[in-house]
Amino acid sequence: MDLTTKNVLNFQETVEYTGIKPSYLYKLTADKVVPCYKPTGKLLYFRREELEDFLTGRIEHQKESKNKTQKNIRHNKVSELCRPRYGPKHER
Repeated sequence: MDLTTKNVLNFQETVEYTGIKPSYLYKLTADKVVPCYKPTGKLLYFRREELEDFLTGRIEHQKESKNKTQKNIRHNKVSELCRPRYGPKHER
């Protein structure tokens, strides 16, 4: 079957489709760079559309996304600490 028509690819098909070496693909999945699915808890499956997004740079690295979220949380906490508080508890 033609890999360009399949929606879900197994690990070996993903290696063939992307041209990425198996060891590097395992690293990318372990680092959560490439989204994968383990419905049975063992075998890896990939959505072709998500692979295309990764290969064309349209998918954001999850670690980068997590770092951005953490920065936003820290920024919001600092903003809350610097914000004047008014109301019954915080009247001047």
